[in-house]
Amino acid sequence: MIKHIKGCLQFLIYSNLFTGLCACCLSVSSFYFANITPQGTDINSIVATGLFMTLGYQFPYTYHTNWFTNNTRLAWFYNHHRGIKILVILEIAALILLFFQMHWHQVFLFFHLAIIGWCYYLGFTWHSTHYTLRNLPYAKTLTIGYVWAVATVIIPLATYLTHIHLQETILLMMMRMALVGSLCLIFDLRDKEHDAHSQLPTLPVKYGLSITYGFIYALLGLYCLVLLFTFGCTIFSMGCILIAVWILKLLKWQPTRTDDFFYLVLVDGTMILPFIVCVVLHSNHA
Repeated sequence: MIKHIKGCLQFLIYSNLFTGLCACCLSVSSFYFANITPQGTDINSIVATGLFMTLGYQFPYTYHTNWFTNNTRLAWFYNHHRGIKILVILEIAALILLFFQMHWHQVFLFFHLAIIGWCYYLGFTWHSTHYTLRNLPYAKTLTIGYVWAVATVIIPLATYLTHIHLQETILLMMMRMALVGSLCLIFDLRDKEHDAHSQLPTLPVKYGLSITYGFIYALLGLYCLVLLFTFGCTIFSMGCILIAVWILKLLKWQPTRTDDFFYLVLVDGTMILPFIVCVVLHSNHA
C-alpha cells in the first residue's frame, strides 16, 4: 500500500502535474485578489493554465537526450518516458479543446507565452550566434516570473480587465512576479555549481550567495510593500505576508537541503499558499 502511495506521489511530482496544480491555485487566487467571483466559464482558462504550465516544464525532460545523470527526476523520466509522451499528447489535445472554449485574446496570450518558452529552452540565432533566454544574464528569473504572472494573472482575468483598474492589475502582476522570482532564486542557489559548470549566468554564479540573498530579500520586500499598498494593514494582507515569512524560512533551510521533497514540494508548493490564504481570509478582504 505504502509503495503504491509513494509511486503515485512520485508521478504527481516528477511528471510536473503538481506544478500544474500550483498554477491552477495561483490562477484562482487572482480572482480573490481582484475581488471577482469566478464564473463557470472561467474553469476553462484555469485548467488551461494548469495544463500549459505542466507542458512547459515537461517539455525539456520529455525530449532530453542525455539520460546518464544522477538527477532523480531525469532518471524517473527515463524509466517512464513512454507513458509521459502519451500524457503529453493527451495534455496537448485537452489544451487545444479548451482553446475553442476560451476568448481569442486568452488564446493569443498562451501563444505569446509559448513563443517565450521556445526562446527560453531552444533559443534563436542572431548574427551566427545562438542565444537562449536561459543563457542571457539575469534573464532566467525575470522570464520565469513574467511567464507565471501572465499565465496566472492576466489570462484568468482577461475577460474582466475592463472592470479592473490598470493600476490594480499592474500591482497584482508585480506581486506575482516577486513571489515566483524569489522561489526561482532558491532553485538557482541549489543549482549554483551545475550552472557554473554549464556557464549559465544566474545571480548566484555571477555575484555569489550574498548578493542573491539580497535580491530575494528585495523581492519579498517589494511583495510585502505592494501588498500593503493595495490592501492596507488587514488580516488578509497579514496572512499573505506570512507567505513571505515562510519563504524566508525555506531560504534558511536551503543550504542544508538537497532532497527533491524540499524543492519540488515545499518550495514549489509555496505557490498553493496564496490560494489557501484567499479561501480562509477572503471575507476579511471583501
